[in-house]
Amino acid sequence: MQKRDCLDARLVSCAGPHDEEVLGFTRLGEDEARAEAADPACGREVAPGDYGFDPSVYRAGSWTSEGPWKAGTHFVVCTVRKENGGTMEGTHHEDPEEGVAMPGSTDGSTTTMGVLTLGGLVVVTAYTVALGSNGWLWFGWVVLGLITLGMVVTRST
Repeated sequence: MQKRDCLDARLVSCAGPHDEEVLGFTRLGEDEARAEAADPACGREVAPGDYGFDPSVYRAGSWTSEGPWKAGTHFVVCTVRKENGGTMEGTHHEDPEEGVAMPGSTDGSTTTMGVLTLGGLVVVTAYTVALGSNGWLWFGWVVLGLITLGMVVTRST
């Protein structure tokens, strides 16, 4: 589960009707009761108003899991839901961290470069097997790989 995912008792498409949208995550202390503390903590730490949601229409919500909670992992998924319990549809918010890449994510151009680099490796390897090694092809592939690596390292700056 990640920011901007939509929930309706399970993960669903944000284009259709859904009950909640994930805004972020927080952690509760070990002494805090899960049921009583999760929604207020999300309201403070990941306030829906900070994401462009009208406080008179939307309120903070939360999801926790009993198994990990009992094991000592007190992370809370912070969501937003309609005050009246109605369903939401489409994207309703502005992310204050819009454009900031989350760890493990890549944008479209970086993904494309990764695919091209792997495709190039397959082609150069097939050429080497079929016709023999060519230093210039391997040099070109290394340069492509370094460019792709540079894109991955600098994508969030």
